[in-house]
Amino acid sequence: MSVPDLWPSLKPHGELTPLGILRKQAALLFRKTNGLLEGQVKTDGTGPEFVHNFNIIAPALGHFTYQMFSISHGLHSYPLTSTNRNGRTVIQTESELLTWIRNEMETQRPTIEQLLNESLPDSERAELVG
Repeated sequence: MSVPDLWPSLKPHGELTPLGILRKQAALLFRKTNGLLEGQVKTDGTGPEFVHNFNIIAPALGHFTYQMFSISHGLHSYPLTSTNRNGRTVIQTESELLTWIRNEMETQRPTIEQLLNESLPDSERAELVG
């Protein structure tokens, strides 16, 4: 006797997830800096929650890694908790998450620009100064 397939029909519902948002931002950073900086999303799903760390990597600086922030959530995307150097924030919706990330990127802009500056080849840095 063969064992029947007991699974129901499974279809993803196409929701834009927090992980998808972070991956998109990581790809945009790479393009925006011509590959001088790389966005990286590292996910740990071993506990009761998913934890997504958003890192910036500077390959020209020995792959220096700067962790900008992390977000964590259970099986469902929202609510989630965002964590940065200033503490934790509970986020209820996708719109709130997009606003929070935008603000975080603007707040950390000086650090990101310093990593970008340090990553420039000497010839490009001389052109900017001259």
